[in-house]
Amino acid sequence: MKNLSRNVGAIVLLVLLVLSDQASKAYIRANYSIKESKPLINKVLYILYIENDGMAFSLLKGKQIFLIIITVVLMSLALYYYLVVLKDNKYTPLRLIIIFITAGGLGNLIDRLRFGKVTDFIYFSPINFPVFNVADIYVTCSIFVLLILLFTKYRHDELLKE
Repeated sequence: MKNLSRNVGAIVLLVLLVLSDQASKAYIRANYSIKESKPLINKVLYILYIENDGMAFSLLKGKQIFLIIITVVLMSLALYYYLVVLKDNKYTPLRLIIIFITAGGLGNLIDRLRFGKVTDFIYFSPINFPVFNVADIYVTCSIFVLLILLFTKYRHDELLKE
């Protein structure tokens, strides 16, 4: 019963995250023109609506089928780890990370399947960072937290013992 409620909670969180990503992208598509830019914080943070048919830094531009396949494979691996490998309560932070990464992957996958490209709209100008979206934030922040956890809370040799 505990696993069932944990899995239902995970599904609810996943759905809410994906809906938040999709709602933000729908708002941008409905209210901005391609390449339209408006400052949120002048000279720092902008809404800049672009459509990206690649991934970060325009890598794999135009390779939608490949990106879709990779996303599905990675989400399948994440699901396997969530359900099979990380059952113990001490792995709750890792399960949450998997939920956020999966939500990000799913959010961008939905865009690729519906529109053939991903809606990006957040631009951080001080470092000329690539334009990104809410799904990208889920993935990037989760990977950052994952790395911290792997180097602190979860030692490599500890994970190999199980």
